[in-house]
Amino acid sequence: MNDIEVFRPGTFTDMHGRTESFSEATINEIASRYDPAVFQAPIVVGHPKDNHPAYGWIGGLSVNGGVLTATPVQVERNFSEMVSAGRFKKVSVSLFQPDHPSNPKPGRPYLRHVGFLGAAAPAVTGLKPVSFGADSAGVIEFTESDAFDLREWNLAERERALQSREAAFADQLRVSRENADTAAIEELITGGKVLPGEWAKVLAFMTSLGEEPISFTAFGSDAEVLAPRRQVFVDLMASMPSRLPPAGPIAGPEVGGGPVEFAAFSIPPGYSVDQRGLEIHRNAHAWMKSHPGASYRDAVVAVIGR
Repeated sequence: MNDIEVFRPGTFTDMHGRTESFSEATINEIASRYDPAVFQAPIVVGHPKDNHPAYGWIGGLSVNGGVLTATPVQVERNFSEMVSAGRFKKVSVSLFQPDHPSNPKPGRPYLRHVGFLGAAAPAVTGLKPVSFGADSAGVIEFTESDAFDLREWNLAERERALQSREAAFADQLRVSRENADTAAIEELITGGKVLPGEWAKVLAFMTSLGEEPISFTAFGSDAEVLAPRRQVFVDLMASMPSRLPPAGPIAGPEVGGGPVEFAAFSIPPGYSVDQRGLEIHRNAHAWMKSHPGASYRDAVVAVIGR
């Protein structure tokens, strides 16, 4: 945010009927005595009695053309966007009176906070969108607190917080659903219902189904079943027969009065069996049984005819 004009010399009457005069020398003193290391004035909405919540801080004060100017720092992003959108067009200051017990530098006025207002009418002319007021608790506020703006801002803050919580919950739900899909696919792969190389395609398809319910009538029953699309797909895949080769010895063609057995093997993750190649392999071994001394290469050539 750019520097903002917050005060100027003059005589002003606060909302309690008290009149305060501020000379140019007093304005210069307020600027020169301001020390963020001792007390840094917050940026607030309206004029809260407890001086918070803070939506930024005043990094320094200066006097330009006789006008007290504040430099905002560490301004909260959402608040800055609302100011840029014109939600708070007026600014007011709150000053500790010289004898206030909380004045960090007693003896002269000290900046307590800068309040942003919306609809309050400015009491001092000659400033760029600035207004002023006062309270009766030992501090000077040169504008009347705009309670409506404060309520509106609090409601906006609550709405943003709710949206943030909803987004976090949606993200947790998405991660949980992805973990559930991954676990379901791993179980299908373990059971031989899905091959490892099909992982990505199956996951993408399951994600596209979502949790929207689908209704159908179960076989042999007139009762209507209502279930999430994703779960119907998982259940259907789980009911399919395994696509892995059977465990134990694999019987080949009969040679010499009985079947030739070949050793079973497991398929590494990410691979599938070339059924045509497996058939050639089986027939080659059978041919070698009936041709003692023949090489495996000769057997393959004899089986495939080239």
